Amino acid sequence: MTPNPPKHHLRFNPPPRLTALLSLLLFASPLSAQDFQDAGYQRSYTIHADAAWIAPGQQISPAYVTLTKGVITRVSQRAPEEKKGMFGMGGSTPRILKVSGTLAAGMVDLWSGLGKDLQGGDRHAVSSRRMKDNLLLGTADARDQQLVSQILGVRDAGVALTYLSFSSGGMQRGLGVSASFNVQNLLHAEGAEVLELSLPGDAVSVHATAEGFREIFSDAQAWRDSWDEYDGKLEKYNEKLEKYEKELQEYLDKKEEGKKESTAGQESKGKKEEKLPTRPKPPKKPQNKSARDDVLAAMDGKSLVRLEAQSFLAIQEAIALKKEFGLSLFLVGGDDAHQLASELADAQIPVVLSLSTDESRSFPEQDMLSRWMTLEDHGVTVALSSGGLHKDLLFMAGQLIAQGADSEEVWSALTTIPAGILRLSEDFGRVRVGQSGSLLLFEGASPFDASAAVRAHKPR
Repeated sequence: MTPNPPKHHLRFNPPPRLTALLSLLLFASPLSAQDFQDAGYQRSYTIHADAAWIAPGQQISPAYVTLTKGVITRVSQRAPEEKKGMFGMGGSTPRILKVSGTLAAGMVDLWSGLGKDLQGGDRHAVSSRRMKDNLLLGTADARDQQLVSQILGVRDAGVALTYLSFSSGGMQRGLGVSASFNVQNLLHAEGAEVLELSLPGDAVSVHATAEGFREIFSDAQAWRDSWDEYDGKLEKYNEKLEKYEKELQEYLDKKEEGKKESTAGQESKGKKEEKLPTRPKPPKKPQNKSARDDVLAAMDGKSLVRLEAQSFLAIQEAIALKKEFGLSLFLVGGDDAHQLASELADAQIPVVLSLSTDESRSFPEQDMLSRWMTLEDHGVTVALSSGGLHKDLLFMAGQLIAQGADSEEVWSALTTIPAGILRLSEDFGRVRVGQSGSLLLFEGASPFDASAAVRAHKPR
């Protein structure tokens, strides 16, 4: 159970009427609410804040951040200049929203749970299901209101990019994908697709499942080797075919010559008739399967593997799979990952820890800091995630800081580090041009200050 926070960390819960008023006034400007909807804010506007965390450890003050169609197009300490009309006349003043507080990039949540109920799983074969196929489900259609509600919940928590996972049913789940949000609250795929696997925790099942994965990867490798063998056979076939065509032409030439001799009455008695050459058979092509292509892409390092593993034995198997097949693998869960920190560092396997305090987890909440620090001390790349409890993400991270974690390192673990694990642009998780306009606005010293207001800005 999540313990009650200490009194100095209690959040202010305003009454419903005041909450509605605050929502209306969020990032308020001199314009009316109707003007806000009609005056083109969904196209381009500038937020003027007291300061901005443009990256972990980097701040500017004051801060002017311009958003166009939901994307950051300008970051500066100076206000945007007046736009001049034709011949320098008819200038227009940029729309500026003056707010109090500090802007920061939205978080990157690699374990959000969003999308887990979209489809079932398949235990027997690596599925070719693609989460990308479900991105358009975030429409205003009444059938999709549950997903819309989930998306809004993630955005309200200050998340700019979330991982969409087939995290229910089966050990081989398909291809997940990371997604950002546009101004219509629809999901937009970011980066490459990710092959999803999961290992159970009990000793009997974990070894059996890992062996199943080995068969899948070995089968894909054998299939590719069969193509190499096919290429060799095809080369020999082409040589035989060239020889056949030459022999066939010689046969036809001799046949034609025999006809001429017969016509002229010069046919030699006892002359042996030439035998028609046999055309060589082409080699059989290996059968193509798209799921194998996805597995091979993971083995070649072209795509990532997201492997959920909690127990010591499961994590050992994950490390072995990474080494055996050269996978670009990151670990999700990792209850016992700190016990294998050295091995994970040597294998260069990043770990995504959940800040969730679910009762089913096998370790006490107060151990999170020591587990995280043990991994970092051994050189393991560590990202922090919500584990599905989006609304409590900052609060749970704040508890980690209250226990002694460095706030800059925690902020990196919520923004730039998970973006790096996903091989996204190095600017993702920062307030930079070209990045998502899903931002945080916080008061106080940091977004983890539970005594000060923290609000999420969703571009319009």
